[in-house]
Parts: sequence; structure tokens; C-alpha cells
Amino acid sequence: MQICSNMDYLPYNFSKEFPFVDWGENLYSPPTETGRLHSHNCLEIGYCFQGSGVFLVDDEILSFGAGDCSIIFPGQKHIASSSKADPSLWHFVMIDVKLLIKCLPRELAAGLNKMKDRRPNVPNLINTISYPHMCMMIQLIVEQLASKGVQYKNTVKMLTLSLLYRLSEMDILENKKMENGKYDAIAPALNYISNSYAEQISLKKLAHMCSLSESTFRRSFKEIMGTSPMEFVHEIRIKVSTQLLREGRYSVNQIAMTVGYETLSSFNRQFRKIRGVSPSQWKNCCKK
Repeated sequence: MQICSNMDYLPYNFSKEFPFVDWGENLYSPPTETGRLHSHNCLEIGYCFQGSGVFLVDDEILSFGAGDCSIIFPGQKHIASSSKADPSLWHFVMIDVKLLIKCLPRELAAGLNKMKDRRPNVPNLINTISYPHMCMMIQLIVEQLASKGVQYKNTVKMLTLSLLYRLSEMDILENKKMENGKYDAIAPALNYISNSYAEQISLKKLAHMCSLSESTFRRSFKEIMGTSPMEFVHEIRIKVSTQLLREGRYSVNQIAMTVGYETLSSFNRQFRKIRGVSPSQWKNCCKK
């Protein structure tokens, strides 16, 4: 598949009463040799009736087949290409999300407002196995637009709003997955620090646990946690020490040794750096 480097911007005009533009009864068959990438000023959804091929969306190449659905967000560069041996047929629908949401009462629109301003973190190509309900909604939208029954406009609006709410829910779930997954690269180090903060910990040892070089580990840790690995170790130690100081059962020197500092001076230095006061001052404040 050969892609031209230039990109076209293909805007659509929409009616306030019915902010949809579709391909009508004529299905579209993407060519086997693709031309220029393009983007739109609207949400584009599509349903593949038959055939196979690939979708290029931003920097991803996504293969598709009959029954698959596409979801392309405003500004995303994309283009579809059919397989030479199995040409595909699509029905695409363009939607002005902003105009559609304006039709809603304020309390219902609140949950969809973010759809107006940014691209949700959801897949651009979905199938009936992983997303059966989503694909069914898109298929129903396409069928309603093709048949144009008596109440098709209201039906399409309701189906599309349901689709937008589902996309919003998917966005939340996908972001949570990303949030949870971002720790995977440094998870062994985090587990070790949480259980062994009182031991002597070196950057080399932590990097080895994560199968990373020291420089890569240090950079990755800082990007994910917002602090360096050794600063994180000190933060954990000081956090534990503040609880021990609050309990008042141990001397400052005992606590320093308990949380992993070999000397009282190094404990005092790190405590003051993180808490802004000395351990003794912190302990006295807890008594008041």
C-alpha cells in the first residue's frame, strides 16, 4: 500500500436540525491503490458490509473485514484501501457532534462535552467480537439512514447519542487501562522498594530488576513517577518515619536506623529536605 505524503482537509457542512451527512444508498468501495490521506471537521463512522482491506489512521495500519466498524475523530488523518482479491463495500456517516449535543438538555450534555473538544482514547476500528453492541449501534444508524423511514431522523439521533455515551464510557475505561499499564515497566522496582525500603538500595539493582539500563530506568522512572528512583526511596522512608515519630515510642536515632539510614545526620538531612523541618521539630509538633 503506497501512501502519498500530502494530506487533504475535507470539511463538511451540516444542518442544525439534523447534523448528519451520509453516503446514501450507494455503498463506497475504497480503491486498492490509495491516494492522499485526508481529515474532516467531524466524526466519521463507517460499517463494512463486505470485503477486506486496511485502514491507515494516523500512524497505525489496521486490517478490516466484513462486519467491522470504523470510528474516525475530527482532525485524524486517515484513508482506507481495499484488498485486490476481496474488494470492500462501506457505508460512511459524517456527524457534527457539537451540533448534536446542542440539542440535548444541559444535564444530559454534561457527560458528552469532552467529545466536542478532544479525541477520546478509543480504538479507531472495532469488530463484532470485541465490541458487539457498538457495532450493532453503528449498523443500525447506517440502516436507518439508508432506509429513511418515517421517523428515521429521530431514531438516528437517539442511536448516535447512545453511541457517543458508549464512546465516553470506553474513553474512561481505556484511560484507566493506560494509567494502570504505565507502571508495568518499573513495577518490579516499585514492589521491591515498598517491601525493602529499609535496606541498602542502589540504582543499579533497581534497573537490573526491570531489565533496563541505568539511564533508561532512571528516565522511565522519572517520567512515570515524577521523581528520580532514589528520591522516591527517600520519600517512602521519610513517610514511614513520620508515622513512627507520631507514635512517640522510639527515639529519632532508632527511627533513622529502622527506615534505612546508617547515620543520624543523613536521616536529618533527608527529613528536613522533604518535610522542611528536622525530625525532632516534627516530633515536638506531634505532641502538641
